[in-house]
Amino acid sequence: MNVFRSLSVVGFAGLMVVAAASCRKAAPPSPPAAPPPLPPAKIESPPPSAFDAPRPGTTETPPSAAESSAADEGPLDAVAPAASGEPLSFSEVLARVLTRYPELRARHAQVEEALAAQSLAVAGFLPRLQARVGWERTDSPVGVFMNKLEQRSFQQEDFQVDRLNHPSARSDFHGALRLEFPLFDAFQTLAASRTAGHALKSERARERHVRAEAALLAIEAWLQVERADRVEAMARESLARTRRDLAEAESLREQGLALGADFHTARVAAAALEQRLHECVATRAVARAALNILRGADLDRPFATPTVSVPVSADLRPTKEWLEDAFRNRADLAAARSAVEARRSEVGRMKARRLPDVSLFAEGADHTRAFEQHGSEYTLGAKATVDLFDPAHGARVRAAEARLKQVEETEAALRDAIATSIAGAAARVETARRNLAVLDAAAGDAREATRFTHGLARDGRKSVADILAARTVQLEVERARAEARAETVASRARLAFLAGRLESPLLDEFVLRLGAGENAAAEARTPKGAPK
Repeated sequence: MNVFRSLSVVGFAGLMVVAAASCRKAAPPSPPAAPPPLPPAKIESPPPSAFDAPRPGTTETPPSAAESSAADEGPLDAVAPAASGEPLSFSEVLARVLTRYPELRARHAQVEEALAAQSLAVAGFLPRLQARVGWERTDSPVGVFMNKLEQRSFQQEDFQVDRLNHPSARSDFHGALRLEFPLFDAFQTLAASRTAGHALKSERARERHVRAEAALLAIEAWLQVERADRVEAMARESLARTRRDLAEAESLREQGLALGADFHTARVAAAALEQRLHECVATRAVARAALNILRGADLDRPFATPTVSVPVSADLRPTKEWLEDAFRNRADLAAARSAVEARRSEVGRMKARRLPDVSLFAEGADHTRAFEQHGSEYTLGAKATVDLFDPAHGARVRAAEARLKQVEETEAALRDAIATSIAGAAARVETARRNLAVLDAAAGDAREATRFTHGLARDGRKSVADILAARTVQLEVERARAEARAETVASRARLAFLAGRLESPLLDEFVLRLGAGENAAAEARTPKGAPK
């Protein structure tokens, strides 16, 4: 070791790599003096490689070694994702999703159907007015006699036996109006209107639930795009820094100051980073296509989202409070309760079928032969009908009670499912919050590790392969951190949805939170003193 140190002092720079390797392998009895730093190598034109080649459509060129030594080893998530296409805000996405979401539009139609069914049921309380017109011609003795009688056109000779037995054919034009008013219909109309009212409440609650579901899909799709954009930008920046290191390592290897094994190991690591970038590009394309589909745009339509990370806020409410909110606010649970009430009303309606139906009616009629002589008449009355024996009555009641039992059990099963989902979602929110705290610290450590490794490599105590190994770890940690940030917001949105709270005002809070990047970007573009 003393020989190598002497040689390095004298100036045999070619043996310094061997000296550094020997120092790493053997533990000296006392700390040796630090070797002098390697002079920065000047790279005139390093030979092109697969990693130094510019991408199609770019003019990227490898930087010099001096520039590489001053390369920024700061956080990868500080790099802004590339923005191209129409500016798009989350509020615009949410409004578009709530307008075109197919299942929500189907629920709108079902609400309209329930409104019509309620109007139909309530119509049973109103009177019915019917009109009747007709014409007939007959030579039947009975028909001719009845026509003359209704037309008030009898004459004395019409009662001759021969004319009664063999009358001439006669025409009759007649018309009538009939008004019928239901006085009592065995509570059928009342029960039907109650059933229709509960059904309408159920459909409206289901519509609210689907609306919250559509809002959740919009939030998750937006967060996926934000995460994919950020991770792709980090991977691209990591690969760019790696290419700068490879360019410097290539120059040192040509001067005999770096081992070929380390250089080729680094190229393998760079290949792995490039594969990771390809995966990130594909993930970003899928996330953007999903958001375009959700908002009804072309699959590959470009758009630009804000480049500021979504802020994270923790809601540390206990799980029991979330569960109470769910039982109180869940729209689908309210729909299930309304369905139970509708079935209960149907059971009462079936039981009441044994009671009589009572109605009042009035009818006026007019008969004429040639619109010259008329015979008018009217009828007033009341009628009642009752089934003295109805063999199907018991079966109808039992069927209605069975349907009531089904919807009651469905409601109970839904309550159990809600409790299970709330417990799981609350646990995921807490897990995401803790993971984000851990990854925040780990990301700082990874950045420092990369920075220190880069410095040690400049002193000859680490290789370019060590730099790339550290940078790969940094990329994975910062990628996991970006995913944890998105998951923290998404998991809270899912918990709010499961608790029935993803409506105003909490939905407005998410709109403001996801629009924080939009506001920051707008403020950055607004000159000072200009009206906002």
